[in-house]
Amino acid sequence: IVYHVTGLRLEEPYDAAPCATRSSRWALVSASACSAPTAFDTAATRDALVAALTETSDAENPFVRDITLTPSQLDACDAADSAFVDSVDGGLVSVVVDAAGACYQHVHPDAYSVRDATRWVSEHDGNPVATAGGAPNPILAPSVAGSVVLGFPASHPLTRWALRNERLPLVGRLGDEIDFLSLPSELQTVSLPPPPRGGGGGGGDGL
Repeated sequence: IVYHVTGLRLEEPYDAAPCATRSSRWALVSASACSAPTAFDTAATRDALVAALTETSDAENPFVRDITLTPSQLDACDAADSAFVDSVDGGLVSVVVDAAGACYQHVHPDAYSVRDATRWVSEHDGNPVATAGGAPNPILAPSVAGSVVLGFPASHPLTRWALRNERLPLVGRLGDEIDFLSLPSELQTVSLPPPPRGGGGGGGDGL
């Protein structure tokens, strides 16, 4: 059972500015300029993030880009910039920038991840509560309904994801192309002929 996990938020322990973590994930908001890009205290912080998004080799995925700031970009990027802090609750703001002719937003590092939830179907902590209340298994239910999306509940703190996500092994990212034969054997559910010897082209299967 494979899902695209949604609803992951930039909250503790994931509430670090992209300048502080060096590596971060950014979701494509639109293929044109942002309608309201984040206003940073300094142009240096904005420019460091824009440069990383523009120069990254991770540009094939249609939904996200993963970036790693270079040492010089990290020096220029100010994690204490007030643009990263919500003026109301003090939480981390999911900043938005124009880069590479498009609009990108800083998101949770596991946003758009595709996970193997087979094990989690039986191990999920909430199964006994669901069963007692006559509700279906909350992890299995989306699959039974024909969905490939598993939403992380808004009522759950993100510490739960941090502690339990290893029980849902990472397969890849939504939109990535991967070699079918590189998948865990239990996910190779379609019989395919072996690849030709001596190379040959080969695409992947979009997740």
